[in-house]
Amino acid sequence: MGDKFKRLINIMSESLYKQIIDYPNIHQAYLDARQCKRYRSSILRFGYDLESNLWQIKDDLKNGTYKHGPYREFVVADSKKRHIKAAPFRDRVVHHALCNIIEPILDRTFIYDSYACRRGKGTHVAVKRLERFIRSIREIEHERERERERERESRLRRLIGSIA
Repeated sequence: MGDKFKRLINIMSESLYKQIIDYPNIHQAYLDARQCKRYRSSILRFGYDLESNLWQIKDDLKNGTYKHGPYREFVVADSKKRHIKAAPFRDRVVHHALCNIIEPILDRTFIYDSYACRRGKGTHVAVKRLERFIRSIREIEHERERERERERESRLRRLIGSIA
């Protein structure tokens, strides 16, 4: 790699990192991380001293002293037994802060029909798109069958015309 390219990568990385550790982004990450879980004890404890906790995350990330906490392990047995490892809430805030910035950048590089873990996509949208493809293929096949039938009828008329 050339020196100019390396400098460009460093500048871009610094710019992205500044966006990730920007306080409004970290606050939005907190709101995103607590969504549908806001009354859990760990989230309530974090929110009790919210501003201090968010500034601490920002400072730890800025100073390079941030440490990921231990995962909480548990088993969920809904349709089948699954072992789950969940990050502490503080770490989930950091995950969201990172994703808030890099997701739009990475999302532009994905093919349109990539559906897993993307905003506005997901399993239901993928199934609907597949159903449209299947209907489209059926319509094409149906049209081809009608064309073949018209061709058979045309050949039959020519054959009858040549006999008569």
